Amino acid sequence: MLARQEAGRDRRGTLSDILSGTTGGETMTTSWKYAIVVLGFLFLSAALRAQQAPKAPIPVILDTDIGSDIDDTWALALLLASPELDLKMVVTDSHDVVGRARIVAKFLEQVGRTDVPVGIGRRMDNVRGPQFDWAADYDLKSYPGKVHEDGVGAMVKTIMTSRQPVTLIVIGPAPNIEEALKREAGIIKKARIVAMSGSVYRGYGPNSKPE
Repeated sequence: MLARQEAGRDRRGTLSDILSGTTGGETMTTSWKYAIVVLGFLFLSAALRAQQAPKAPIPVILDTDIGSDIDDTWALALLLASPELDLKMVVTDSHDVVGRARIVAKFLEQVGRTDVPVGIGRRMDNVRGPQFDWAADYDLKSYPGKVHEDGVGAMVKTIMTSRQPVTLIVIGPAPNIEEALKREAGIIKKARIVAMSGSVYRGYGPNSKPE
């Protein structure tokens, strides 16, 4: 009986034997195949976990002429609801930029996102849009978050000091971008600009001259 147990122990082998591929002088071909399968499975599992690991949110700045057409408001709402994006700032662009900033600030306060700074862009004139009355009585000084009087300067600083490339989303006329490039041409190397440009021949009057 003891001899049988000893023989069985020899056939099972020690951990060293299994790792070296032999037990009792015999090659452990089956054990090696099993080990390769297990290691392959572990490697594949690790690779899949690495692919599924959450990525850091992409820093973005929204440059918008919100207050004219409703699509800019929808765009802002979508950005706020996208966990893969980190909205660093909203800068108002074109015509009455202060009135547009009131809309942005009131919207952000009502949805509980006053952590997002508001930047006032380069003023062109006092032309207002159909959404302006909604925030006409809103006092920018009451906004709990940060309001940058020089929105272009704040935009440039945010881009130049960011550790990650910033995506600049431009969904209106782009006088702010023109001004930003005049102040610091280096932002073109630090930022990725994504722009939506509408028709200049239809829907915006007969004059095709860019704004």
